Amino acid sequence: MKALKTNVDSFRLRVIARNPKTNKDLLRKLATSKINEIRELVAGNLNTPEDSLVSLCIDKEARIRIEALANNSLSIESIDELMNHVDSRRALARSNRTPTELLKRLANDEDLLVRQNVARNPNCPPQILKLLAEDKSLASCVAQNGNCPKNLLQDLAKEGDQAVLETLAANPICPGPLLKRLAKKSKLTLRSYITGASTSLYRNRIGQALAQNPGTPIDLLAKLKEDPDELVRFYLVSNPACPKEVLVDLSVDRSSTVRRGVAENPKTPANLLRTLAEDAKYEVSARVAINKRCPTKTLEGLARHRNIDVRRSVASSIRTPESCLAKLTLDKNKTVRELAMKNPKLPTKVIKSMLDEKSISPWIRLVMGKNVSCLQQTVETLLDEATLDARLACASHKDVTREVLLELAQDKNFEVVYRVMANPKCTNGILKVINQRVN
Repeated sequence: MKALKTNVDSFRLRVIARNPKTNKDLLRKLATSKINEIRELVAGNLNTPEDSLVSLCIDKEARIRIEALANNSLSIESIDELMNHVDSRRALARSNRTPTELLKRLANDEDLLVRQNVARNPNCPPQILKLLAEDKSLASCVAQNGNCPKNLLQDLAKEGDQAVLETLAANPICPGPLLKRLAKKSKLTLRSYITGASTSLYRNRIGQALAQNPGTPIDLLAKLKEDPDELVRFYLVSNPACPKEVLVDLSVDRSSTVRRGVAENPKTPANLLRTLAEDAKYEVSARVAINKRCPTKTLEGLARHRNIDVRRSVASSIRTPESCLAKLTLDKNKTVRELAMKNPKLPTKVIKSMLDEKSISPWIRLVMGKNVSCLQQTVETLLDEATLDARLACASHKDVTREVLLELAQDKNFEVVYRVMANPKCTNGILKVINQRVN
């Protein structure tokens, strides 16, 4: 019971620190906790007193400072007070809540990282970006900003080094004519190392950026299909703007990575998916199975695939025919079976016939029970079985009743009590019951 008390007390503090209804005085006390996680939770709590938030904004832990500065309860006046601390200025420069006037001040900060964060800030005004772009060490940061004026992008392309050009090529707001000029500046570099999965000796960084950019002109995307860098071709077929003709051409690419990208693309035609389903590489077939345009008959065939990963993909797809799912619940692989059991398309008749099978994990049975609208009955069955796994599963499920949580709050096993406290349906009344047990 002593161990239970220690663990419950620790977890109870986390629950209290997170709760927006917690008393301000208590939050002020928790803001000085030695436990980093508790201070972080207090920093994100909208009810935390402003004086505590200011203290947390200069906390020794970076993630706590960031959380406190992002708290909407922090006033502009308090933010202004934090300008004496470099770590706070860095976080402020990155925050989308920072006022324009403050960003102007931070743009002239002596700390390079502060200025870089201002240059990347999506709320940074164009006039400030123009001033920052004069510093070559900030040019790449300015080039990636979605708020950057088009004429400034043009200027950066004229004077920028390779890193700036690569960043510009990835910026969705970059004008089409400028992207075409950048394509002419692209160059192949010999890779520093070769992996067995790669068929490419070279890398084209600008080409990779252009291939991923949804704003790249269609005619330029079409030209990129010939690039010797396989990553350029992979990013190309993964781009939602990729033309169908390019998908067709690259569906027979020598690189399985590129063919996998074609199989994943939601625009890939059904007839092409049928062909890719028979690919020699199983990872390509697995991507076909999760594509929303995959034909039913193709899924039926893939359900019998010799590779486990392919059958897993079929078992998790909501497009898989009910008859296939029923067969996959009997698959020799446990993961395939469980994915099929959790699939909401599994026939109700099949689910109900399996709900009382003790060989099936309680976690899976709860999912199945919810899928056929008989969750409460499933919970009662599991609680009658009284196994630890059953109690843990019920205590963790976000849709169980408060009556069930109250019953499990009195469990002898701490892990069960822990799950009850973590459940979003856990009430103050249930917490009081737990407190009475450990005090």
